[in-house]
Amino acid sequence: MDGKPRLVRGVAGSGKTVVLANWLVQTYLLLRDQNPKLWVVFANRALQPLLQRCITQAWELAEQRTSPPWTNVELHHIESVLAIFEGKARGPQPDRFDYNERAQRILAHRSGFIARCDALFMDEAQDLGPSTIALLTQITKQTDTEDTNSRSVNIFYDNAQNVYGRGTPKWADLGIDLRGRSVVMKESFRSTRPITEFALNTLAGLVDFDSDADQREYIERRLIEKTTRECKPWWQVNYNEIGGPSPQFKPFATREKELTALVNQIYQWLKEERVLPRDIAVVTMGKDGGQSLGDLIAAALTKRLKPLGIDAEYRTTQGFDGSERSVVVTTPHSFKGYEAEVVWVAGLDAFHHGNKPAASPMYVALTRARSVLVASATAVSDGPGRRIVKALKDVSDRVGLAPSLEDDTLDEGARTARTIQKLIGPAHGEWFVNLLRTRVVALEPIENGDGELLAEPAFIARDSEGLIAFYLDHARPSRAEHLRLEDAGIRVMIVGEDLDDG
Repeated sequence: MDGKPRLVRGVAGSGKTVVLANWLVQTYLLLRDQNPKLWVVFANRALQPLLQRCITQAWELAEQRTSPPWTNVELHHIESVLAIFEGKARGPQPDRFDYNERAQRILAHRSGFIARCDALFMDEAQDLGPSTIALLTQITKQTDTEDTNSRSVNIFYDNAQNVYGRGTPKWADLGIDLRGRSVVMKESFRSTRPITEFALNTLAGLVDFDSDADQREYIERRLIEKTTRECKPWWQVNYNEIGGPSPQFKPFATREKELTALVNQIYQWLKEERVLPRDIAVVTMGKDGGQSLGDLIAAALTKRLKPLGIDAEYRTTQGFDGSERSVVVTTPHSFKGYEAEVVWVAGLDAFHHGNKPAASPMYVALTRARSVLVASATAVSDGPGRRIVKALKDVSDRVGLAPSLEDDTLDEGARTARTIQKLIGPAHGEWFVNLLRTRVVALEPIENGDGELLAEPAFIARDSEGLIAFYLDHARPSRAEHLRLEDAGIRVMIVGEDLDDG
């Protein structure tokens, strides 16, 4: 904390907001005798409660026994900052939400600015835009009159989550020298690896990674690596090693069927599986029949969950601290920075702006889940929605499978594994990968010593303890067949069962 600018980039779920809060507290403690003014600026109103909570936790972590210094720390939505300088400007006004255009007009009509704060922290700075960042830099105190780079401007940035499509800054053009003062946070602590790879590969199906400077850097740093699955390109994530269930993609013929499946599944999670309402979030955007999907989903959920005494709330501006009696429905723009154990991303065919898929909002939505992710869409015949559905289907078919080689390079064992992968389906892909680490698999019937056929399971596996016969859930062995196998000392398991059981 030397009073000069810093840039922090990081993969989704790496904890950028947590770092921001701790840096802010350390900056305050260093400058406390000077009664400093510290600003935190953000573009998503729903982030304010999260920022307050993170700063409070950082303050307690620093072993401070008083309340956080809220008289010195100010949290500002970017619109309130721009309003300070706009006054009663004449002429056509830009879109209220185009913060970058508004900042550009301010910079063009003003030659100097009074410093408003001693240190400034920008959360989710990719949502602000280059001109907005330049303006915020100008209103931060310059501690050395001969060094224009002596401003404590701390920028937290992830271009993959650039939901508003703001331009990527050229920092030197903004008067910010970040040489040697930039860091990339290289580990994700939020989602499982299957969820992260599902989101990343869906994004890759809609965005050219070769022309994306941030993705190129992740490739150069080997944070992501291009491999193949099912003879198609697959981006492997190296910044997350947490295992978990494979995400599901559910396409539906109509919106009505999609919403019915959604509300029934959430009802089951709550009633049968005892998932808490605060651990579930539905993320969506766009409209259907002139009505926002968020409103439609919240209304359908509230009706379905009424017998449980639980409702649903479509929320876009407040924070997301979780409720014991309500399931939240929101947008990717509002849920940035937040997470939930179980996330259903609905209406993905509507994730577009005009004729262009909204790839970044989609990526944000898919990376909000910690443990369980379900993505759904209604089939459409053309337009950007069709591109999105195609990308999701392509990734869904391969997300649970192990990295594959080209068919003509596979040996017999690998071909057998490939055949079994297709037989059991992607939902059990990660389970099968774990099985292959300790066992040899084969596709063959089981005979006794006399050549008599005992059983024909889906496949068999051998380990140091003997033979295991695996059956698909919908094709379980008869009781007589099960007993014959047990009498022969052969374990019987269903595909997907915990390999340590039995």
